[in-house]
Amino acid sequence: MASIENIAAVLQQSLLPQTAKQSEVELKSIESQEGFPLTLLHLVASQNLDISIRLAGALFFKNLIKRKWIDESGQYHLSLNDVKLIKAEIVGLMISLPDNLQVQIGEAISLIAESEFPDLWPELLDELVSKLSNDDMVTNKGVLKVAHSIFKRWRPLFRSDELFTEIILVLKKFSQPFLTILLRVDQLIDENSNNKASLLILFDNLLLLIKIYYDLNCQDIPEFFEDHLTEGFTLMHKRIR
Repeated sequence: MASIENIAAVLQQSLLPQTAKQSEVELKSIESQEGFPLTLLHLVASQNLDISIRLAGALFFKNLIKRKWIDESGQYHLSLNDVKLIKAEIVGLMISLPDNLQVQIGEAISLIAESEFPDLWPELLDELVSKLSNDDMVTNKGVLKVAHSIFKRWRPLFRSDELFTEIILVLKKFSQPFLTILLRVDQLIDENSNNKASLLILFDNLLLLIKIYYDLNCQDIPEFFEDHLTEGFTLMHKRIR
């Protein structure tokens, strides 16, 4: 199995026009080896490597998931051990990444969730809720990005019993923590009106929260949000006026 150092060297060559094609062939020749996807994820998370190599790794990982995770017949094209380990580590890893890497790994999570969530990845939602914090807005931003990458899939879908079963499950576990963080971010924006650095991360969180608000209400307005319409819309009107 190739090490992080070996994979990093190949990815570095992929950034050069004269060696890019050969590097892609070399990566694809080892991508099906057990342990490769997780090693690639660890490479993306490594702060000891140049950001360009990590970004190349994140892009390759996302495309690997797109090509190899599961086919139309429901068969995995990665080892079952890799499937298990990726699901166990990817959320915590993604939350720790800088923005440009979070985007790629977030898209990979969304691709995985299409086939796995909720039935084959029931712990995902509990993990997201457990990581939300009243004060750590950097971590919250990562959690909310993951949540939005999953929930936004509902927007263009036609109504079905399967879709509404998934939405109801999410609402049951996520609605109250979501509203708590939404109101907390609004409060902190008021308290930090003269702190530009704090406002930047707070408004990043607020934007994600508003996107998720739409995700959770895109198919129908759930009873929870009807009951808390005043809080939600008072905050929206306050922030967009």
